[in-house]
Amino acid sequence: MDDLVEHRPQPLQNHYVPYEEFPGQSDPSSPDLIQGILRRWYIVLITFVVMCGGVIPVVWYAIKPQYTATAIIQIASAVSPVLFSDAETGELAVRNNLADQAVLLTRDQVLEKVVDSLAVEELNFFNKKDIISQKPLRPIEILRRAIDSNVIRIAPQSRSELIEVSVQSESGKEAELIANAFLSAFMAIEGNKITQGRDRKLQLLEDERRQYADKMARQRDKIRQMAEEFGSTELTPREEMMLRSVAFLQDQLTQLEASKLTLEARIAFLEKTMDRPVVPGDLLERHQMLIQNDPLIQSLTQRIAQIQEDLISAKQTLAEGNPELKVKAELLEQFRTELEKRREYLEKTFKEDVAQQASENKTIELATAKAELESLITREDIIREKLDEENSKTIGIGRKHLDIGEEQEQLAIIKETYDNIRRRIQMLEMEQNRDPRITTYPASVAPAPSKRKKLIAAATFGSLAFGMLLAFLRDKADKSMYTPDDVIRSIGVPVIGTSTRLEHIDKADVLEHIAHDYQTIRANLRLLNDGKMPRILVVTSPRMAEGKTTLAINLASSLAQAGNKVLLIDGDLRKPDIARLLNLPVNSLGLSEVLSGSKRIEDVIHSLGLTGLDVLTSDGRKNTAAIEHLSNPESLNIITEMSRNYDNVIIDTPPVLAVPDALLWAKMADAVILSSLAGQSIGSDLKETLDRLGQLNIRILGNVLSNVSARHSYNRYGYDYYETAGKSRRNGKRRTYKALLPSLQSKNENTEEITS
Repeated sequence: MDDLVEHRPQPLQNHYVPYEEFPGQSDPSSPDLIQGILRRWYIVLITFVVMCGGVIPVVWYAIKPQYTATAIIQIASAVSPVLFSDAETGELAVRNNLADQAVLLTRDQVLEKVVDSLAVEELNFFNKKDIISQKPLRPIEILRRAIDSNVIRIAPQSRSELIEVSVQSESGKEAELIANAFLSAFMAIEGNKITQGRDRKLQLLEDERRQYADKMARQRDKIRQMAEEFGSTELTPREEMMLRSVAFLQDQLTQLEASKLTLEARIAFLEKTMDRPVVPGDLLERHQMLIQNDPLIQSLTQRIAQIQEDLISAKQTLAEGNPELKVKAELLEQFRTELEKRREYLEKTFKEDVAQQASENKTIELATAKAELESLITREDIIREKLDEENSKTIGIGRKHLDIGEEQEQLAIIKETYDNIRRRIQMLEMEQNRDPRITTYPASVAPAPSKRKKLIAAATFGSLAFGMLLAFLRDKADKSMYTPDDVIRSIGVPVIGTSTRLEHIDKADVLEHIAHDYQTIRANLRLLNDGKMPRILVVTSPRMAEGKTTLAINLASSLAQAGNKVLLIDGDLRKPDIARLLNLPVNSLGLSEVLSGSKRIEDVIHSLGLTGLDVLTSDGRKNTAAIEHLSNPESLNIITEMSRNYDNVIIDTPPVLAVPDALLWAKMADAVILSSLAGQSIGSDLKETLDRLGQLNIRILGNVLSNVSARHSYNRYGYDYYETAGKSRRNGKRRTYKALLPSLQSKNENTEEITS
């Protein structure tokens, strides 16, 4: 009893060990893009500062001021607007013509003339070298690259007759000279070609017009020859009439085939039933009348009736064994026998007569049916031959109709092309009455819009976007779990409850919030265990620093405050923490001595006042014997015997993935709950822990996720309730809470006043 640590009686209050913050713990996350970026805001800021600080100065000093020289070529429309009712048609032709001319300005012939005219100027624009070989580039190659990179831009202006030639250069004078050189080269080469090209087009179009006129004439002759057989190109009425005739013949043929099938069935039936006796209803009636009208039948029937009457009268007057009765009975039987023989004779004679007559009738009917069938076959052959003939004629006229239609369509296409050529010839002929007007406007120089601001803005937004991308990718790479939903998705076990991060709760209401969290955990444990708390419950986690010890202490405290007698065992024989957290003597005698049998539990237990909570600590200095103690078969008997004196035994164990001790403890317990820490625990670790426990068929009630955000807590809707209640209590009297556990006593100097 020397090692028994006693505490002064204390009132039962809602005080719990707070969770310690662990390195690298971050705020809970949601899978949403904005939340992930906001959570990693520092990455966005660092990326933005680094990229902007490096790119903006480079852009500012690398981009030099530019000048743009713009020259204009005006080419009047080659189409007279009076030929069009729609003005847009003329505009389209102008735009197409301008686009063609703009392409001509970039040809090598024009570029060579530009180079020749600028050769005497010795411009810096042409002093460029190849990036790879560092050899001087030919002037024409420099112009080509400038056009490809839009340093020299040649393009028609929208909805106008103008072609714009713009040149960018660091020297405004050089840009002006190059632009004007393009105007001169274009006028020297293309000015006369416009008129010559128009004449050549006119000649080509005239040749095409004559060819299409000949095609139309030949096509009309071909259609006329095809229609001579019928006297008209419209064959639809004739075709419809022939189709009606074919349909009528087809209908007749169908009716004949149906009649033929009926006769064939009738003949087959007659042939099959030729020898089968047939007794229709009227023959049965004749049979009955023959029997009833036979004189002998009638006489025998009357005689039998008379004898029956005499026999009945005799039975009434004579004794039962009288010979006269016997004679009358024998006479009656003889008459009945004669009557039956007469009936059989008449029936046999009738059947023979009927069979002979039926056979004769069936033979006549079969011959008639066969003759009628031959007649139908003859008619069918005639109609089928006529139908084939009409079908051939109908198909022939249909094909002729299609051929004429195709030729007419071809004629329409030829005629449309012919009309288009004629219209184009008319336009060109009107253009011949006036020369195309080409006007050039010398280049004017103006400062080019600076790219500095655009590039700086692009760098700014690009840095921000890149930082946001890095933040989002970093957030997605984080495999930690933050919410109960994360745990359920990761391992598929129920979440028994949660505890809330203290910084998310009003300090005045911390104890009530935590108490309510553990009340929820207790209630869910009972629901998952058939309505009662497990007697021996192991609390473990996959790895270190996941809140299992704090969960074990607070759960044991909560059960004790509910009126249960609770034993809290520090099952971590290698690195015990409960004694330190509860301000109990460290490295004192405890669990190792009880398991080895050297001490009784009464000698080493620590009783915490009137709370109903007893604590059995461990000596971390004897960690080498941990596995031997737990592997001993007597350990289970000791723990079982110990649990009989308590309502609940809570065992805090080492991490499952660190050492095998937790598995040995779990085999001794009734159930296991896992502890995980929001922002710290990883789903793969929890899954591996479940697999190891599952291999031993250990019962796992669920998982407790600690240190979660208030908005993800299982009791998140109760916080407003507590805050409202707390405010009303703070406006009233003040209550004093004394800490239940020594760790809080030392931190709060044994007493902490909380405004309730």
